[in-house]
Amino acid sequence: MDLHGTIVTADALNCQKETVPAIVKSKGDYVLALKGNHHLFYEEVKGYFDEETIKMLENKKNCYYKTAEKEHGGIAEREYYITSDTGWFHEKKQWKNLNSFGMVRKKFKGLDGNGYEENRYYICSIGENVNEFAWSVPK
Repeated sequence: MDLHGTIVTADALNCQKETVPAIVKSKGDYVLALKGNHHLFYEEVKGYFDEETIKMLENKKNCYYKTAEKEHGGIAEREYYITSDTGWFHEKKQWKNLNSFGMVRKKFKGLDGNGYEENRYYICSIGENVNEFAWSVPK
């Protein structure tokens, strides 16, 4: 399989240490959702994106992007954050070509005034390129 120039995206089910080498060997990049199936890893990345880090990334070139669009009877705002600060993660070498962590914060407000906020986290082989990250993650 030739994945040169391709970014493979996958849900948390496919965010596995065994999946990553297959993507990298085929010369592709990855943006993989991180959830409860890697509980400790998820909690560490979630903890990394504290309010101080978020503010810092908002002011750093290529690390922050914001959109607002109509969606399912309301408005969805998405804020995309990406960082190449991965050296703190003690299992980094077990995830081939792990170059960045990403977060998407979605704020939804319905026409009825009700809303919600959610954060999603990703591990990536791409660098600090928020436009590439935003393009890669599912809405």
